Amino acid sequence: VVRGPKVAAFARALLGDGSAVVVDAWVLRAYGLRPSPAGMRTATRRVRALAGHLGWAPAETQAALWVGTRAACGFTDAVSPLLMTGGAS
Repeated sequence: VVRGPKVAAFARALLGDGSAVVVDAWVLRAYGLRPSPAGMRTATRRVRALAGHLGWAPAETQAALWVGTRAACGFTDAVSPLLMTGGAS
């Protein structure tokens, strides 16, 4: 059985919990944080604060950070073709 804060948050996100924040290496990188319990707590707080500022669900905000950070690092495999072309025509 796999357990931990990331696993629990990921399971909640998959079940549609918009308040779930899945903090992984990409979210930590987005904020320049180290992988540690303190870094994960800080990232979670920052994602929630940004979500409140944007008026988005925390899960949506985390997902946008994840995709944007991976794209900024050259990984476009997770980026929607619609985002790559500027939207639907």
